[in-house]
Amino acid sequence: MVQEKEYVVNTISSEYHFIKIKLFDSGGESFKNMPYKLETKDKTYEGKSDDDGLIEHKIPNNVTEGTLIFGEEKIKILFDAFADIEDLKGVQQRLNNLGFDCGTPDGEMSSKTIEALQMFQEIYDLEVTGEATRESKDKLLEIVGR
Repeated sequence: MVQEKEYVVNTISSEYHFIKIKLFDSGGESFKNMPYKLETKDKTYEGKSDDDGLIEHKIPNNVTEGTLIFGEEKIKILFDAFADIEDLKGVQQRLNNLGFDCGTPDGEMSSKTIEALQMFQEIYDLEVTGEATRESKDKLLEIVGR
């Protein structure tokens, strides 16, 4: 089964995006050192996630979608640019990139967004409020970027 998710990317130049995606299992444990393939229209990128389950790649700006394959999972990825961190949609996009599922980033404070924020805050030793606090936004910027 192929899941479809939207991930956002950092533009690092006029030619490239930089992607960071964190792989988690259904129990919230990261897939450490997991072999993966990221297949795009023009190229396949291969590697292993790091000790935290993180995948990082520089890809051309013209790439708009791809398929991430790891273990038994196949995830269709639609690349988009980050919304501003001060917009809840920007918080949701960054949380989704790190594997904290907010659902569709729409700027609405849903129960999924609250749960994702709480899990993120707990894992990163922040005050657990379920709100997009300044401290949470700053941590997201530190981890994911812009």
